Amino acid sequence: MFAVATASACVAQPVIETVALSGNTGAFGPQLGPSIVFEGRFLIGSINSNGALAVAAGLGPAAGGPSNGSGVWHYGASGLRLIARDGAPAPGISPAATLAGFGIAFNRPSINDAGQVAFQSQLAGIAIDASNRDVLCVDSNGLLSIVFRTADQAPNMPLGANFNVAAQRRFGFSASAGTVSLIASTSGGGVPTTSNSGLWTMFPSQPTQLVREGAILPGAGTRPLGTLETEALSISDTGDIGLRVSFAENNQGSGLVYIPRSGVPSVVLLSQATSGPGGARYSGLGRPFAVTPVGLYSQVDYTGGSVQTSNNTALIRVDSTGPTILTREGDTATGFPQGSTLGDLSEALAPIGVANNIGSMVFTNRVNGPGLSISNNSGLWIQNASGEITLIARSGVVLPELPAGSIFDSVTSFPGFLNLVVNDQDQVLFAANLRTGSSLVSSIWLWDRTQGLLPIVKAGDSIACGDGITRLATSVGVVSGIGGDGLDIGGGSRSLADGGWISFRAGFASQQGGVFRTRVVPSTSPTCDSIDFNNDSLFPADEDLVDLLSVLAGGPCSPNNTCNDIDFNNDGLFPDDNDLIAFLRVLAGGNC
Repeated sequence: MFAVATASACVAQPVIETVALSGNTGAFGPQLGPSIVFEGRFLIGSINSNGALAVAAGLGPAAGGPSNGSGVWHYGASGLRLIARDGAPAPGISPAATLAGFGIAFNRPSINDAGQVAFQSQLAGIAIDASNRDVLCVDSNGLLSIVFRTADQAPNMPLGANFNVAAQRRFGFSASAGTVSLIASTSGGGVPTTSNSGLWTMFPSQPTQLVREGAILPGAGTRPLGTLETEALSISDTGDIGLRVSFAENNQGSGLVYIPRSGVPSVVLLSQATSGPGGARYSGLGRPFAVTPVGLYSQVDYTGGSVQTSNNTALIRVDSTGPTILTREGDTATGFPQGSTLGDLSEALAPIGVANNIGSMVFTNRVNGPGLSISNNSGLWIQNASGEITLIARSGVVLPELPAGSIFDSVTSFPGFLNLVVNDQDQVLFAANLRTGSSLVSSIWLWDRTQGLLPIVKAGDSIACGDGITRLATSVGVVSGIGGDGLDIGGGSRSLADGGWISFRAGFASQQGGVFRTRVVPSTSPTCDSIDFNNDSLFPADEDLVDLLSVLAGGPCSPNNTCNDIDFNNDGLFPDDNDLIAFLRVLAGGNC
């Protein structure tokens, strides 16, 4: 395991707990008797705020031979509990059918804070074919139910309009509310193709249609909705939904829809609207990458007005007051050399960010500026609710207390920082390729506002597994909170939860692997302000210290600058020597 460190001090290595191991017939095996083991690499397990996991894996005989299918497990205080496996009876299906095809029909299971696990599967049996085999299941503490099936009558649709095989394998599962939402299409019932797709909430109450293709929503004028985009669905921890929609008529653009858990859907932003900076209009809207109590987050493109090609993309938040630009192409790149600016934030070019329930957003992007190239121009930042931006990590910069010359690589994987997750304590989990000379390995990191950047695990580390055997990791991976790979989740499927719980997958030699969890308890220490005390965008700089001393003594800020308040460490005590001490410590590269 590589050392956990901050810029100024070492931090205790978090304890790695084994959840599941391939080839294990004991506590870390599938709990199906001594003859059946987990086989091969695991699908990555997601974790909730109580430290419970949902894991999917293939099965095999203990001594080799043919596969025994696959299944889904819950991991909690009592260890692994089987939820479902190939060949298990499918609940509520007549004539009798069994569950099948876990490794094909879904990517990974999703767990919420109540311990409920949602996953997709297929059916096998009499009268089961390609038109009616896809199902979505939810396990509630041992009670398994099917909440969606293709060929079933679609709620709030004409009789005979059934979910068809084209229903996409993408769903949202909220962390605290436990709601399951999905986009699907229908066939039959006399419904034309211009109005046969919709968004439904399928669980825990009776299935309800929220939005239907062809509908006209408040805020859209007279524009009817076009086909709903499955990749554009985002669901909050509390069950609120964000959705990007197109409009059915030509040249009508697109819109962002906000749907409260209990309320009326409305279009909160329209492309082609003239409400951008300098009289610009929106030429493109990205899919919502987060929906939180603070607002709906998305990427936008601008055209016209005073915008140029060097600043015509941005990340925004939309709330009841309208859109707010959070970060814009051409803005100063915090933490990079003077004169560096953020690059193109187009959805097609830059991975979309993530956001939490307290108003913080995490994003990654390329940077333009002097001395920068593809090897050192990628950054990862967090922006708090007040707009303050902090650099978390940067490519091409040598990392302390790792093998000499180790850097985050941004050449082989654009832009270098992947699978982003942020919890409500502003902890940020991400994956990155780590380069040391010609060696390139996968790695997992956590950033904490007080503890700084903490390496969790990397390929090449020796992991002491729960069965008493130490194994060399050949790969490591985590689940992000961003949609993709068939899922778009608001808290149900990710590798970082509130309270600092982390899950990760590690691959070992000979196609073996395991699922693990650890915890980095969030810092409770005060969070310091930016060291750019006079907000002149130059830092670290002696002028910030001079201005701090001046204001601390009751004097003015330097001309043409606006100084922050003197409670630098935000402990509520000022004027206070500890604010000066904390400033000097952070200025020197230390912690708050």
